[in-house]
Amino acid sequence: MSILAAAGISPIKGVQSQVLQAIRTIGAGVVGGTRNSAMTVTTASASANYVADEVVVKSLLGKSAYTLASLSKTINLATVGAGGMDTGIAPANGFVALYVIYNPATGASAMLAVNSTSSVAPEIYGGVFMPFASAASALVGVWPTNASRQLIAGFMSDRKLSFFGISALITSTGPASYTALSIAGVVPPNAKRISGNLNGASSAVNSTMLVAVASDATGMGSSSIGFSTTVSGQGTNGYVDIGILTPQTLCWRGQARPGLRHIVFHALATHFKALKEFKDMTVRYIQCSGPDHKKIISIFSAPQNEDDYPNRGELEDNDPLLIAYLESIGLPMP
Repeated sequence: MSILAAAGISPIKGVQSQVLQAIRTIGAGVVGGTRNSAMTVTTASASANYVADEVVVKSLLGKSAYTLASLSKTINLATVGAGGMDTGIAPANGFVALYVIYNPATGASAMLAVNSTSSVAPEIYGGVFMPFASAASALVGVWPTNASRQLIAGFMSDRKLSFFGISALITSTGPASYTALSIAGVVPPNAKRISGNLNGASSAVNSTMLVAVASDATGMGSSSIGFSTTVSGQGTNGYVDIGILTPQTLCWRGQARPGLRHIVFHALATHFKALKEFKDMTVRYIQCSGPDHKKIISIFSAPQNEDDYPNRGELEDNDPLLIAYLESIGLPMP
């Protein structure tokens, strides 16, 4: 009887197959494993619906798994408890981890959101605010929030989230060798891979350009764009599934001839696998050409290392210096 209860099956006298059905339901499985899972947010919203043909949940790693079928559950960041945040309010311009939670004793299931802006969300819910007693759970995704504490527009298939392009870097100067670039303003600590676009433009005569991103300073898994022009021009190339070896960090390099003053490097993110949304931020992280902070040369999605990017600072969206820099390189406010 306990096996049937754990599997959420009501016993029927004389039906022997129920025991086999229960064993298969509570059998082995990888926590967080899903089939045809998806969630769509067409415009920023506090709520969304998560669906999946199957989701595997556990109470502890390495223990029995429960397979939930034909799941359709709503998450609402404006509420607390089952179907909402585990505690408190959703983060502004941050990230929430999304869990499927399950009570084996009652068969009840729901979604649960957890603030995961500054830490890696575990595969099984590890907080103290679980709405269900003796519950099993599984991490099924991580989603960015905007300044209004809403889920940003996007589409998640399994744990891959696709969204409108977010600027990770805009600069008119670049390092010759691979240098660390924080992308904490674009992807959460859980992100393992990132995809997007690399853009470059030059107004110089007979110029050549190279922009590249990689997983580490050795150039592992690199993707690049290179082109040459006789008058002026620009180029774009997509990078797909670049591995993130150090949480929220990529490495990049950019070179141009005859001179860096003629070029603009622009790196966009459009997908990650498990984003603060850059365009919703009021503070921009910048790098200037000198300690007097009179000339901007780069804009980032997150604070950077001072050793790699000296003369850093922060400006509001409406700062004249920031507006003038973007106008000089022909780009709108990201």
